[in-house]
Amino acid sequence: MAYSIVSKPPVGFFFKVEIKGISEENSFQEVSGLSYDMKTEEILAGGEIIPYKVPKTVSFPNLVLKRGLVVPKSKLLTWCYESSQVAVGNPIKLKDIQVQLLQKKNDSSQKVIFKWDLKKAYPVKFQSSGLGAEKNEIVIETIELSYREWAIQDTAP
Repeated sequence: MAYSIVSKPPVGFFFKVEIKGISEENSFQEVSGLSYDMKTEEILAGGEIIPYKVPKTVSFPNLVLKRGLVVPKSKLLTWCYESSQVAVGNPIKLKDIQVQLLQKKNDSSQKVIFKWDLKKAYPVKFQSSGLGAEKNEIVIETIELSYREWAIQDTAP
């Protein structure tokens, strides 16, 4: 009997975030919210006592990006600010985001082994870490983005 070789699972610290239209800012220390939740409804068919679960709706949590505060004000932060100033005649600008899980090759280059494509995203929250005169810490900015569509691509051979 032949067994297939199972490769090691990829590490989660080697990744890149690409935001369409904001090309120079793709370094983050943490990304979370790459998931979905499908609500179901239980339905009893005539005369049966065991219900069927049928899909109802799908929802996505916010994508959360964390990194050291970028000074001077960045294009990403400008997009966040402009989105908070939504009004008639000033609609929110939706952007597509791709989160890429990377792997180093033997020649020190990198290849994308998995992708999450998030469509029609916009900022819903910006937060910077607290400031303290007795601390010696980097100021961290946290940006939360809502998105409408989600797709994954396995690009490994």
